[in-house]
Amino acid sequence: MENASKALIIAGAILLAIIIITLGLAVVNNARTQMGGANLSKEQIQTFNSQWENFVGKNKTAAEVKAMYSAVIANNAAETQSDEKRYVNIVNSDTASTTGQATAPTLSIPSITSAKTYTIVAGYANNGLIVELAYNENT
Repeated sequence: MENASKALIIAGAILLAIIIITLGLAVVNNARTQMGGANLSKEQIQTFNSQWENFVGKNKTAAEVKAMYSAVIANNAAETQSDEKRYVNIVNSDTASTTGQATAPTLSIPSITSAKTYTIVAGYANNGLIVELAYNENT
């Protein structure tokens, strides 16, 4: 009788250990799924940023600013369909902010004076992604 009760206690302990391990794995998998878009590799961040870094700089023409708007509009439309939601905002300002992940902006290409030149600055999120492009007319 004493051996049978010990066997039942051991079997219960084994079942309890299996349940705890299963719950732990479920929690880890759930956390990985939810953080999938947040944990981008350095290569993914560099690839994403490289398409915007071409626009950054001084003495950019009006055509380059309009091309930047077109690229951002196309990117944001594509990101609306993806799981990552890596939107880019454009502002007409001296400096870009680092406010974090951008939301899906509604952009239209403004009328930009073709005789002027512009300076474009990038704003980065905490993870290193470009989330904002700010342009300012050069004086």
